[in-house]
Amino acid sequence: VAEEIIFRGFLLNSSIGWGRYSRASGIIITSLAFAFMHTQYLFAVTFVYLFVFSSILCVVRMRSRGLMIPIILHILNNAWVIFGLLFSATE
Repeated sequence: VAEEIIFRGFLLNSSIGWGRYSRASGIIITSLAFAFMHTQYLFAVTFVYLFVFSSILCVVRMRSRGLMIPIILHILNNAWVIFGLLFSATE
């Protein structure tokens, strides 16, 4: 929830009014910041995934004009990742 408020609520909102390409640049800036914040992941494919995921959340945020749907999608994504980690662990 905090990440959505910070990235989609504050950063995206503050960057989408900067000119002709403000929506695209807002999505890119927000998604780069979101992906770089998750630098604990060492693989480039994970960075790309996080960038794309954040971009989708940004578009959903702009179309829904609220944070509830992005928050729900973020929770579902995190649950999916945790579920995958729990059941892919080998002993």
